[in-house]
Amino acid sequence: MAIALLVIVGLAPRRRAPQDSPYVTRGTPSPATGPDGEPSRAPEPMTGVAPWAMSAVPDCFEQTALVRGTRTYVDARLPSGFIAIPDGAVVRSGDCTVRRVGTALDVRRGDGLRLEVPAVLRFATRSPVAWDTPGRRELLLVAQSGPTLVARRYETRTGATIAPAIRRP
Repeated sequence: MAIALLVIVGLAPRRRAPQDSPYVTRGTPSPATGPDGEPSRAPEPMTGVAPWAMSAVPDCFEQTALVRGTRTYVDARLPSGFIAIPDGAVVRSGDCTVRRVGTALDVRRGDGLRLEVPAVLRFATRSPVAWDTPGRRELLLVAQSGPTLVARRYETRTGATIAPAIRRP
């Protein structure tokens, strides 16, 4: 019996004091380094095709609704009162810009993010203020995603503007 008790006590996990834990660190962290020990470089700008691009910048656009389904299903759930944002127009919210380019949106934030929303069927706004007057705006984006449509509603940050396209003669 005594031997069994010694074996059990010997096999029981030993608790370390928190200061002895290999997961506790102290002091100032050192700069990140690559595999060769050299300081790592700044991250590359993020670019690509992303139907969810505006949702990826919540400091500029807050997604308030999402509807996904067939054209009939999505159309029946779209809100009324939205006005189309024309090709070439630019929405500015925070440090982000969204430019309508044909059937796509070019979404940018600073120098670090550039994404394209493809297959845009509708990009519109419902705003109580003139487009060039800074204010909070509601946006509607409807895009084709495979066999289904995806509708997303967003709110811009305070101070957002929409600059219409300038057409030259």
